[in-house]
Amino acid sequence: QFVTPFFFVPEPAQKLATFQLMDDIEPVVFSLCAEDKSNVDRTKAWLLQLIDNEQAEKVITEECISELEEAEVQKISDLQKKFQVSVICKPPDPSIRIVGLSRDVLPVSGEIEMIINRVKDRKNRERAAELTGKLVEWRYDNGGTMVPFEKMTNLELEEAKNDNKVQITIQIRGNQYTVSLQGETATDKQGNQIQIQRVVKHEGDTHGLPSHWKPMGKNLVMEVDVAQGTPEYSAVQQKFQKSCANTILKILRVQNRDLWPNYQIKKQNIDSKNGSTTNEKELFHGTDFDSIQHVNHNGFNRSYAGRNGERF
Repeated sequence: QFVTPFFFVPEPAQKLATFQLMDDIEPVVFSLCAEDKSNVDRTKAWLLQLIDNEQAEKVITEECISELEEAEVQKISDLQKKFQVSVICKPPDPSIRIVGLSRDVLPVSGEIEMIINRVKDRKNRERAAELTGKLVEWRYDNGGTMVPFEKMTNLELEEAKNDNKVQITIQIRGNQYTVSLQGETATDKQGNQIQIQRVVKHEGDTHGLPSHWKPMGKNLVMEVDVAQGTPEYSAVQQKFQKSCANTILKILRVQNRDLWPNYQIKKQNIDSKNGSTTNEKELFHGTDFDSIQHVNHNGFNRSYAGRNGERF
């Protein structure tokens, strides 16, 4: 009689360019011995089936995976060690593969998806800050020189202004300041004030005021009659009459020096986030007469919805 040994040994792991988090996972080696090889084969098949039944795999695919920072990779490594799963990323494929026991893969994949969502949010904020910085620059007085804020603070200030906030707390040179957006001043905890200012950039044709607008001089808002028979009048008339049978008395173009670049910022943010440029819809909205000047100067918001009805 003789003994036939069988050794089940995991294949060596492939080295990856980005990361392969498999450290501290101890391989299990099965040594199968029996008088008959068929018994070994049956036992081997049973073990493999048992392992396969307990094994799970989840693949997460997101373009921003390549943007993971060292601290985020470390968090994933900590999850791998805690749950004893394999976490593998193979560039340029923007995917993370998680392999392990079913009960472990699910919570690990959930945590990794949360990390990736935070990366997506961070990249979207950075993209929004870049776009905002091309159109608007907030500055603060530093010893008589107006110095631009760093891009993320610039974005926070612009968003606060667009949201009609009265004040916002920011950091200037490592100190906390409360900014009065209406008075354009920043005050620290000791009551010391410095001036801030908002400068709208009009560099380049893409983000400047439309070329067909009437020169505004120093005016922030201007209402301009659109003459009948012009291409602009005909275009608005055609769009309006698609859904409204009302008689057009006149068409005014509202030119707002502040609202135009703000709109361009938001539009580009949405276009960039959605990966397309077909996100803009045109709405004709009945407006209460007393609200017209407020809308022209400060913009339209959802609080007006339903007052006179909406018409597309």
